[in-house]
Amino acid sequence: MKKYEYLINGKPFTVEILSFDGRKADVRVNNVAYSVEVPQGPAAGTPAYATPSPAAPSPAPAKPPRAAAPASPPAPAPVTPPIAAAPARPVSSENMILAPMPGIILSIAVKEGDQVNAGDAILVLEAMKMENEIHAPRSGTVKKIHVSEGAEVRAGSELIEIE
Repeated sequence: MKKYEYLINGKPFTVEILSFDGRKADVRVNNVAYSVEVPQGPAAGTPAYATPSPAAPSPAPAKPPRAAAPASPPAPAPVTPPIAAAPARPVSSENMILAPMPGIILSIAVKEGDQVNAGDAILVLEAMKMENEIHAPRSGTVKKIHVSEGAEVRAGSELIEIE
């Protein structure tokens, strides 16, 4: 879980990212839950912006009635930085190995020019604190490696091209 502190119009906001799968995020802003969807841009490289929509609030415990107090104004919607959409290039998935999920490249087991067989482990992608081996879908020669160790990738990002 990532936690961020923001000042919006001089007021402090605590934003906690509870989960994010590349298209939908569950966040908490000042202890109020929101579900945020990230639309894909219509063209490659077009940024997409997250638009929060309040999630159903959890029921509050019953309290004894009190004297009416002035209601505090609702917090403004959190300002979300732009998130670039995954590239939408017409690349054959037969030749391109794409990231199955967002994560961080821990290691790359091949070099450009290496011969690989179908099922060979070619890199390790860490996602949600788990190491996931990515395997070659077919035999061939590694034509281009599009990532480096330590790189953060989104679901659908180009990893390795095999010819």
